[in-house]
Amino acid sequence: MKIVISTDKLNRGGKEKQLLLLAKGLLERGYDVFVLSKKDIDQDNYYKEIGFPREFIKTYGDSNRIRNKQRFVEIVSKFTPKLILNFDIHSSLWSNRYFKSTDETKVVNCTIRRGTPYNNIRSRLLSNICLRRSKYVIANSHAGLKLFHKQESRFQKVIYNGIDLSIYKNVRPIDLSQIFDQKEDNSSITKTLVSIGGLYKHKGHMTLIKALAMTDNKVCALIIGEGPERAKLQSKIDEQGISDRVKLIGRKHDVVSYLKSADIYVNPSWGEGCSNAILEAMASDLPVITTRDGGTPEITHEQSTLFFKKNDPHALARCIHDSFEDINIDTSGLDSWISQFCNDKMVEEYISFFNSITNSEE
Repeated sequence: MKIVISTDKLNRGGKEKQLLLLAKGLLERGYDVFVLSKKDIDQDNYYKEIGFPREFIKTYGDSNRIRNKQRFVEIVSKFTPKLILNFDIHSSLWSNRYFKSTDETKVVNCTIRRGTPYNNIRSRLLSNICLRRSKYVIANSHAGLKLFHKQESRFQKVIYNGIDLSIYKNVRPIDLSQIFDQKEDNSSITKTLVSIGGLYKHKGHMTLIKALAMTDNKVCALIIGEGPERAKLQSKIDEQGISDRVKLIGRKHDVVSYLKSADIYVNPSWGEGCSNAILEAMASDLPVITTRDGGTPEITHEQSTLFFKKNDPHALARCIHDSFEDINIDTSGLDSWISQFCNDKMVEEYISFFNSITNSEE
């Protein structure tokens, strides 16, 4: 079966990681797959880490939207796919216009990756138009489907993100003394928390920094990620006088080593559908502090998770305190819980959906 997986970019993001994991899994199972990206490949992306072959990635974009559309249609038409999976809005709109689902080609909308509304009105409008024109939809959370007034059915499916569980075993933690300039025994550090995500407003890092200023001065934090809010966040860290124990350390390729060095994971975002970082934290046997917004409550292990109200630093500070006192936290069931989010299961669920809409066992 020929499959095109289309996206607007292949930078270092959660959506991009999932579509590359999916593409690799399909290739390994004998499907004829290529990934089509509007933007040139960012060198700091996941395809090398995941092991997805570069020759199966094509790009079509330049600065002219009309030429982008023409090039996209040309490449897809030449490949004659049975399935087109669209992970961005524009390619989904083009696919529905030029390759509207027929017996020859099925067009699947995979753009629902959030569990809360877009802040940008234009993005919200385009998403609604795009989904109204889509017969086949895959979302990564029930919250995402509900957001667009859809329910799970034969043609509208929830498939949670998957991760490679094998990489979380036998990983050496990072030496924290190299980061916090402490003695090797880290005697002045009581507990360490970590948070991973792009430095964007909806990721909630400002709330986390304000909360950390209210915690014990032996609580240290690593914030992994990069983005446009970095300067504001660093300014707030300096203003609060906590720069010795709260570090913005940028993008990291070996995030598992950082997770293994931590005592707890904090996800202050309010825009998640199915958070890769939360799945990775649970696979690293970490308890989680997060919000109830979006699809997050669907994937978290209730016994090892503490919830706080979004944008409330006082509530987050209380959760951090409670977590370090082991109040209402039990991580004993994490291994069995996280097993349902393995990458192989995700790929097989996509294949099952493909077969159900193509009436094929290819």
